[in-house]
Amino acid sequence: MPRQNAPPSCIKAEVVGGDCEAGWYILKLEEKTAIAGQSNAYIGMIQGGYVTTDNLPAQYQATGAKLDLAVELNGEYSPRCLTVAVMYPAVRVKKVCSSNDVTQP
Repeated sequence: MPRQNAPPSCIKAEVVGGDCEAGWYILKLEEKTAIAGQSNAYIGMIQGGYVTTDNLPAQYQATGAKLDLAVELNGEYSPRCLTVAVMYPAVRVKKVCSSNDVTQP
């Protein structure tokens, strides 16, 4: 059972590119990459693989951007695609912990 009072743990991610609906971005979360020093945090059900999100801050939306972020499952809605070969779990970005390869506005 997840620890509801603990903050989500940060995990390494790379922006793969846009998803099928405008404003949604596919992220590749690296397996088992919780950031050191967060022993009281939890990663939750999302521990690696591909996810999609619609609340990635604009300065991090470039394809190839690498960042550490905390995410949670978004069970309320997901992108609407006309044809779908692969559906990725929808997540919400809770916070960006750090980033590389990002151009600040």
